[in-house]
Amino acid sequence: MSTRSRIGRLCFSLAAVLATSVAQPQEPFGLDTTFRLNADTWYVGSVVPLESGKVLLSGRIRFPGDWPGHFRGSVRVHSNGAFDMDFQDFPHTFGGGKATRWNDRIYIQGGQIVRRLWGDGLIDPSFIMMNDGPYFASYQGGDYHVFPDGRVLMTGNHSLNDSVRGFTGQHCLIWFSNEGYLDTTRIHRTCAPLHMTNTLHEQPDGKFLVCGTGNIYDGQPVGHTFRIHPNGDLDTTFHPGTPWHNFNAFTTLDDGRIIGSGLVKTEFDSPDSIHIVRLLPDGAIDSTFNYLLHLRSDQFGQFLPLWHTVLPDGRIVLHGNFSEVEGHPRGGIALLDADGHLLHTHFTGGGCGAYDYQGYIYHGTQGMVQAPDGSWYIFGAYHGYDDGTINDPGQRLVSRLYGLDVGVAEQPPVPPLRVWPNPGADRLHIEIPEGLSPDGRATSRVYDAQGRTVLTHPHVSDGVPVDVAALANGLYTVEVRLPDATRLFTKWMKQ
Repeated sequence: MSTRSRIGRLCFSLAAVLATSVAQPQEPFGLDTTFRLNADTWYVGSVVPLESGKVLLSGRIRFPGDWPGHFRGSVRVHSNGAFDMDFQDFPHTFGGGKATRWNDRIYIQGGQIVRRLWGDGLIDPSFIMMNDGPYFASYQGGDYHVFPDGRVLMTGNHSLNDSVRGFTGQHCLIWFSNEGYLDTTRIHRTCAPLHMTNTLHEQPDGKFLVCGTGNIYDGQPVGHTFRIHPNGDLDTTFHPGTPWHNFNAFTTLDDGRIIGSGLVKTEFDSPDSIHIVRLLPDGAIDSTFNYLLHLRSDQFGQFLPLWHTVLPDGRIVLHGNFSEVEGHPRGGIALLDADGHLLHTHFTGGGCGAYDYQGYIYHGTQGMVQAPDGSWYIFGAYHGYDDGTINDPGQRLVSRLYGLDVGVAEQPPVPPLRVWPNPGADRLHIEIPEGLSPDGRATSRVYDAQGRTVLTHPHVSDGVPVDVAALANGLYTVEVRLPDATRLFTKWMKQ
């Protein structure tokens, strides 16, 4: 084929691309680079998207300029990830653990107890510090559940001193009123001495799955995972087929089967670890699920905790500090089908970038949660995120991904972005459609064919060209971001 013919075909293809690239469709679960958290360590362990578009983060979070060695337990950020100055400021924030939205307030775990916050981060004084109650003293925290009326059920290992009702000594399942006091109308439960309960999951029928460290619950023998009735009595019909396990997360499916993830063994002395399993309603292993999925971390091999998120369509997202799934590179996040088989449709890039904190290499997610607008927030401990198309080294601890229902058809019509000359060489003119940016404020980025940012320009002006002489020849994507967060895309060829 002649050179002229190749150039003609290339120009025809470029024209076709330009005609269809007015607003580039967003890839489901693709990285939304308009959100970026300016924090460096240590981790984000829970995220609560708010109706306002702001986001509450709970974890151990430190921003540049914060006191050395001190962390914020909770912060609120704007929709672009910037710190919200209206949120109660450090060092008075409370949190670090799981955060749960309740009406216009938020329950949040900090240390061994749970407190209730207002939306601005201030402590809600109508829910007391649990240790201020007359009958309770915290010892070892676990998990918690908030009931619709604001009452709390908490796991762990704590001390009670309610001699009037006979609840004294260590207890591992404890009810609290919606004011934070020990609920004196409930029967609190004990476990084996020096053992505790951890993961707590309410099922649709009001029963709870509980995972702990001991083999005695309320004086009765149990496995590490057991099920209780809503009042706390042991459900003797549930018998897990995994005698040694530490489940970090459960999901009850519509048909009553249960997805559990963590570190599991079918036999205590087995050399193989199971990380995700599907149980039948009575606890038996569902053999139709791929429960022998192999994961590996760079530091500890197969010995690593695992969390999961079940998507509305039944697919499963894995979360953990892993580097491989079934021999394929996966950086802390991976997608399975409903039966536990690895998929290669999303999360196939480098995933979570690694960083060293106190000798441990972190590069994983701990969970994901959907926002009211359909987008998803992933969170954990990582520096940088690569979704397979865009690699953004500036991502930290939490990132926003586009939802499953995205595309050009869902967006209002946007006039085309124009760049010239196209093809071009050393100078690139970018023309913003008339009326979209009256004050002329906009920024531009240029991405190469692999989705990497190769040029950022802080200001777009029709009369001032962008210097692109240093770029190699090839096809690029030009993006313009307007002050209202509108993003315009088009293709540009350098020759």
